[in-house]
Amino acid sequence: MKQTIWDKYWQESKISNLDEVITNDPLYRLLKRLIKFPSYKKNLKILEAGCGSGIRTLALLKEFQKYHLRCTLVDLSKEALLLAKKNAEQNNIKATFLTANIFKLPFPDESFDVVWNEGVIEHFDGKKRYEIFQEMARVCKINGQIIVISPNALNPFYTIAKKILENKKQWIYGFEKPYTIFELKNKMKKAGIKPITMSGAGIIRSFFSALNLIQEARFLKEKKKKIQKNKFQNNIIRRSIKKIDNVLEIPFGALLGKDIGIKGIKYQKNK
Repeated sequence: MKQTIWDKYWQESKISNLDEVITNDPLYRLLKRLIKFPSYKKNLKILEAGCGSGIRTLALLKEFQKYHLRCTLVDLSKEALLLAKKNAEQNNIKATFLTANIFKLPFPDESFDVVWNEGVIEHFDGKKRYEIFQEMARVCKINGQIIVISPNALNPFYTIAKKILENKKQWIYGFEKPYTIFELKNKMKKAGIKPITMSGAGIIRSFFSALNLIQEARFLKEKKKKIQKNKFQNNIIRRSIKKIDNVLEIPFGALLGKDIGIKGIKYQKNK
């Protein structure tokens, strides 16, 4: 994955409203479905390994203040970390930010109760697709939670939109090889992680997200500053889609969602 691509991407991204993330973001909804905060344990240490803008970890900090979460966000892109820090400052959230390589995290073994990421693992191929899980497992405590969220290789709308943009040389996200829920499960098991929860987000929404993806690529190519959004992102249509997806995601999300996620428990020391 070329760091320069992501530096430019994050440099052009805007500061987020965490209330909007908490209320409407499907990936945050998926993360909450996967993560668990034990009522008997406070001050859980959470690591987002490859944080990007950091908005979902920061949203957790804002929504679940009573758990006194202690969050560390790392990324290789300095522009991503700069944006994540701005998001934290804008929303009065405190967290730790570090520049780090996901394949060599600067933490001792068993440092965190939860290790997670979204939109990271699909940008690697070959052995690295396993090594990410291995390193995440290394820094996770025994019985700790490991969560990953990735685009779904089985979602037809995302797959078609990606193929169209690649053929037109308008794909802006570098190398991206999405996962199936079956590969996610397999990689976790090999890394000494027991998969326990699988889900997905955006079954109906994935159709409109694919249209947005194509539209965004076209506007970026034309170097226009403002990217117009499809009408589904506003008003009654957006709320209706959210309600339908909320119903469908529980039984079918892991197979058909635009994005899929899996949570596992580390059951042995990673060797």
